[in-house]
Amino acid sequence: MKFSFDIKELSGRVAGVADEKAFIDWLSGTLTVPAEAKPCKTKFLPMMTARRMCIGSRFAADVALELIRSSPVQAAVFASRHGELERNFSIQSAIAEDGDVSPTDFAMSVHNAAAGSFSIVGKQQIPISSVSAGRATFPQALGSAVSLLKRYEQVLLVDFDSYIPDFFRQGMHESMPDLPYAVGLVLTRGSTVSCESRASEAEAAPAELPCSLALCKALYSGSSYSFEDGDNLWQFSYTQLRAEDQ
Repeated sequence: MKFSFDIKELSGRVAGVADEKAFIDWLSGTLTVPAEAKPCKTKFLPMMTARRMCIGSRFAADVALELIRSSPVQAAVFASRHGELERNFSIQSAIAEDGDVSPTDFAMSVHNAAAGSFSIVGKQQIPISSVSAGRATFPQALGSAVSLLKRYEQVLLVDFDSYIPDFFRQGMHESMPDLPYAVGLVLTRGSTVSCESRASEAEAAPAELPCSLALCKALYSGSSYSFEDGDNLWQFSYTQLRAEDQ
């Protein structure tokens, strides 16, 4: 698989990073976030809606709403490896203990909860899909978003995840990233960024950062970036971005 694209705009959220400018400063190394930093309040998602969402989903919807303010899109792809794992764990725990399932947990436990909240709050009547593909979630979602560029001028891609409950971490690699984050990209047709994948038989250990965050950092540092998901090796090449370009 080989494809290319341009990034018109990007934004993201991690603890201590609340908007596009802060995210770009963090990527380029001009903003340092303390290890004890807490997730910031949403700026574009109404408080009452945000309170119903897990942190990762909240980040995702807020990033998406921020980006469409200046870059209207005709389609969107949301990607999350673990989705609403916190909600699902809460539901399973309640059932195991013969307790009552929270109506909010039930309503917000679906994998497209973030996409749905974005479409409702942002009044977006556009095609939106949700992707989950294990380790390859981000590159597979990226391929889906790029394919939509054959029909649409601008496509939104949002990759996100939240905390992983300790119960599920028992069967995961100890270095599996466990931080709430969201990365939003407005993609257009072009060749600034190229991605090529080929089969790989190597067993890939979890990376220090989620794939989308690592790629964005590489874009600003000018370093090369490749990602191995156990089945495929994804290699990215690109023209270096600078903070003043955004």
